[in-house]
This record gives sequence, structure tokens and C-alpha cells, in this order.
Amino acid sequence: MTKPLKSKQSSSEFLPYGKKHYSDLKRRNIIRLLLTYTAPLVILTILFYFQYNSLISESQRLHLKSIAENQANTLDLFLSERVVNLSNLIYDPRLQLPPSSRGYAGISRAAQDE
Repeated sequence: MTKPLKSKQSSSEFLPYGKKHYSDLKRRNIIRLLLTYTAPLVILTILFYFQYNSLISESQRLHLKSIAENQANTLDLFLSERVVNLSNLIYDPRLQLPPSSRGYAGISRAAQDE
């Protein structure tokens, strides 16, 4: 039996392409994988950021609107009460025209008691 001759050639010499080709291929595959996994994550992060900002600004706008409506209703109620008080004061049979100082003091005290 004869022993096979051991070759001192490296395994890279038997490859159809050079080492540079395979290292470039490996680098491109790693870049593709990184882009494939990170691109959707980055896109979703940006989308969620803008959605969150629009949600916050809309929430702030609605909060300010509700505060303004509440203040408007409070002022409207206050003015309505004052109109009712004035109409009650005008149609009071004790009201003298022109008012005397003694009659005016009694009416103002009655209005303050209400």
C-alpha cells in the first residue's frame, strides 16, 4: 500500500474564489442581516415618536379647551345670577324712584342678605 502524498497546500487554494471574495461576502451578509433586523425597529421607533408627540399635543389642546369651557360656563353662571339679582331688585315694590337714602340702605341690605 502506498501512502497518499500530503500536500502542503492550504485549503484556500482549493476554493473556487479567493479569500477576499469570501470575506467580502461575509461582510455583505452581516450588513444585510443588521439592516434587516434594525431597519424595522428604527422605522417603528420614529413612527411611535411622532405618534406620541401628536397624542401629547392633542391631549394638551383638549385639556386647555375643557378648562376654557369650564371658565366660560362659570362666568356665564355668575353673570346670570347677577342679572336675576338686578331684575329682582328693579321689580321690588319697595323700590322708590328716585331712591331716598333711607330706602336705598334697606334695599342694599336686603340684596346683601340674599
